[in-house]
Amino acid sequence: MKIDDLVRRSEELIQLGLKAKQTNKGRNQSIWVECEIFYTFRASSLSFLSNIFGAQHCYYTEFSKTVGAPHLDKTESGIGIIKAVKNELEGGWLTSAKGLISAEIFSDFIEMADHLLSENYKDAAAVTLGSVLEEHLRTLASVNGIETEYEKDGKLLPRIFGVRVTFMFQHCDFVRW
Repeated sequence: MKIDDLVRRSEELIQLGLKAKQTNKGRNQSIWVECEIFYTFRASSLSFLSNIFGAQHCYYTEFSKTVGAPHLDKTESGIGIIKAVKNELEGGWLTSAKGLISAEIFSDFIEMADHLLSENYKDAAAVTLGSVLEEHLRTLASVNGIETEYEKDGKLLPRIFGVRVTFMFQHCDFVRW
């Protein structure tokens, strides 16, 4: 799933919250909104937050704690939380956190490959490093809008670029030689 899809979904949730907000009834402290729309907003938002951040993240826990009953103020709080998530997504903060974690994992795998090479496991080192490099390049391509897959007959297939094909043929020729 791409960041644009997450931003689009967060906007849909904001609109759902605004729709619930428009159904307000009552006066003073007891302003209620329509239950069906409110709980659709609440359940959908909790699912969204859980899928992106996990159930332990502050966005999820704050939404779960604050947006509990179909009151106007609770609905407004929920809309505010989802707007904050949308701002983070648009600002690239989710990508940045993911990038930091990926860089840490990338570094660990490079160390593993180095260790395998020092123990004369050159094939295992090459496979480990090649896999990590391929995944890192795929992530960079995705962040920069370069498609690495295409759909054919309902299946996602990898897009093969000339550089990779050339490398694979050279490698195969070298191994057979």
